[in-house]
Amino acid sequence: MEAVPQGQPEPQSVAVVEFNDFCNYLRRVVTVFLPNDDVTPPAFNAALQERSNQDCIRMFISDQQVPVLFIQRASSKGKIT
Repeated sequence: MEAVPQGQPEPQSVAVVEFNDFCNYLRRVVTVFLPNDDVTPPAFNAALQERSNQDCIRMFISDQQVPVLFIQRASSKGKIT
């Protein structure tokens, strides 16, 4: 860990995009990957509402140490979620 010279502020994490704007972008991207649907799947919207997922998204857009946001499509009993 590097020492910050006296008199200089410590570097802070800064989001490069607003959370809601990024979620809207994700919704558009999801519809591109699901060519049979023109609307965002309800399960994806529900996933964006979960607090733990929101925390991961916020960390991704504000922390340079988090280089990747991984979103995985899972199916359960023949139903795609």
